[in-house]
Amino acid sequence: MTYDLPAALAQIDKANTRLARNNIAERFTYVLDPHTHEETNALGITTAQQRMRLTLSAPRIGFDGWLFVTRLVEEDADYVTFCAPGQNLDGRSRPDTPHCDYCGKFRRRAKKVRGAPHRHR
Repeated sequence: MTYDLPAALAQIDKANTRLARNNIAERFTYVLDPHTHEETNALGITTAQQRMRLTLSAPRIGFDGWLFVTRLVEEDADYVTFCAPGQNLDGRSRPDTPHCDYCGKFRRRAKKVRGAPHRHR
């Protein structure tokens, strides 16, 4: 597997831009830790590679008194729910239909609505 540090940092910047655009105070932060990775093969030859470890923060993201504790990812025919560290759904489940709790309209949650006072994400 190859790792692209500039691409990872660009994604962090993109996420922070979205947070700022939506007036959310928390930001993703990271720490870069350069280190040497040594590996010995079956012949006893040891090689060393310079690597960079990126540790990403897990901020508490909220808006207007609400705290976001899960993320929905649309898969082939359904959604997969990911909870924030230390959070759970406490027996609650996602609604059977993709409706907006704010306006009551039925829409896919990943679809943006232009001109609406809220987003369906």
